[in-house]
Amino acid sequence: MPRMFAGMFCLAFLAGCGGQQQTISIDHGSPKALALSMHQAVESQDFAAVVACMAPDVRPAFKTALMAAADYVAQTRRTAQLAGQKIGPQAAAFFNAQADKVCHDVMVSPLEKAQAEGTVDWARVNLSQAGERADLTVDGLPTEFSKRLYFRNVGGQWYVASKEDPQMLQFKAQGAKQTFERMARSARVAQADIRDGRLNRENFKDASSGKAASAPTGP
Repeated sequence: MPRMFAGMFCLAFLAGCGGQQQTISIDHGSPKALALSMHQAVESQDFAAVVACMAPDVRPAFKTALMAAADYVAQTRRTAQLAGQKIGPQAAAFFNAQADKVCHDVMVSPLEKAQAEGTVDWARVNLSQAGERADLTVDGLPTEFSKRLYFRNVGGQWYVASKEDPQMLQFKAQGAKQTFERMARSARVAQADIRDGRLNRENFKDASSGKAASAPTGP
């Protein structure tokens, strides 16, 4: 299963991992079509489109956590831009790396490992369907959570499903949201420090050492 939070689904964000406008159209017509649509959404960092892939019962939890994560990444991109102007390219690269790490930590497409020359090699994808449920595995992925997608048909439309209780997912999502909100506040503080000169060329190296961001581990 795509891993969100502690072993659930790692999802994507929009444009630069920080926007909220859906640009990818999701095909809910079959498990295969949905898996490909979700892959395209992840590749495009289209947060809203990936959330649209999720089954209605778990979609609120994913949205709760990922909206907060998207805000953190957007704030960190702004910090990087400001740092590039005031401090230099090394500082910009540092903050962009922070945003990239969180994007990577909370985003994965199981079909990524099945790509060959930019297209999905379906020979490496195993898709099984039984009635209104289906699952997908990809050869070569390292963990059980990240190598399997579960699908469920709801009202004639296919969605990515979860085997975890929706209420538990929402509880975990609230914890992730709080963590991302704290991270976003820290990014805004960094912006103020750069604007006011408290973080500058002279002290940037010391201030930035050992401060790599990481995404919350649950949900």
